[in-house]
Amino acid sequence: MIIIPKKAIRFPIQSSLNRASTYTFFCNYSSINFTVTYHRRTTAMGLHINEAPLYLNNNGIYMIVFRDLKKSEFAENCLDLDYTENETLDYRGKFISIKNKFKSNIYQYFGEKLEFDTLKSDNGTEDSRNENYLSVMGFKIEGSRSDFIYLMFQRRCFSQK
Repeated sequence: MIIIPKKAIRFPIQSSLNRASTYTFFCNYSSINFTVTYHRRTTAMGLHINEAPLYLNNNGIYMIVFRDLKKSEFAENCLDLDYTENETLDYRGKFISIKNKFKSNIYQYFGEKLEFDTLKSDNGTEDSRNENYLSVMGFKIEGSRSDFIYLMFQRRCFSQK
């Protein structure tokens, strides 16, 4: 357990998820801290919300976490996502764009890409197939009376079979 002074941010440490990034977002004028855990060389990820359910409820914050974006109505209806599975690719909800009919209402207000070492091919050159990164995106609805935030975490890591 790691504890940061002033406001405690705690998250479990696992050998299979040996890296972490902590983020703070504001919803309904209240801060929400959460930690994304991941492994540098695999697509494994974890999410730990660092706020007590009572804190979220008292501040009018409602959270839903989806491991499968096909179950998210917002993602299915408003975002173009790529679901490709073949011998060389396995995309499970890769973000492409906001759907045209929603581009005037939905905007991406946050984006961060943490790039890790690009794995070298057999001949020693860098290959775009071998990109290795964690991407974090945040979306909001323009003119919405409620403070709606949609966060998406994507992990890319090439793994030879």
